[in-house]
Amino acid sequence: MAVEFNSVVYNCWIVYTNNPNASASFDMPYYANYVSTDGDYLMSVPANSFARTNKEVMNNDGYFEGLTTQNVNFSIALPSGGTKQITLPISKNSKDGNLEAVGGAILELYDEIG
Repeated sequence: MAVEFNSVVYNCWIVYTNNPNASASFDMPYYANYVSTDGDYLMSVPANSFARTNKEVMNNDGYFEGLTTQNVNFSIALPSGGTKQITLPISKNSKDGNLEAVGGAILELYDEIG
């Protein structure tokens, strides 16, 4: 597989191992371990399926199956005093009912109240 890592494209092997942290709500049963054909370890990322083509490398769309998103309103205390009303998209996992904040929304919140 050809994989970009730190702005360099490597020809590499992907070695899949079991993910001991996998659960019903974190449906990533494998780690994809990227090793260059020269034998250099590049990185390891959770994965929910095996990549069979370059297009499928680091594609974890399957993780998002079964998630429903809804906007939830919160009132937060600002470091400078006072409060602010915010709305965050929250995903609910239909497998176990756990709620997860959508990553991009957390970054936007951090930038806003920083």
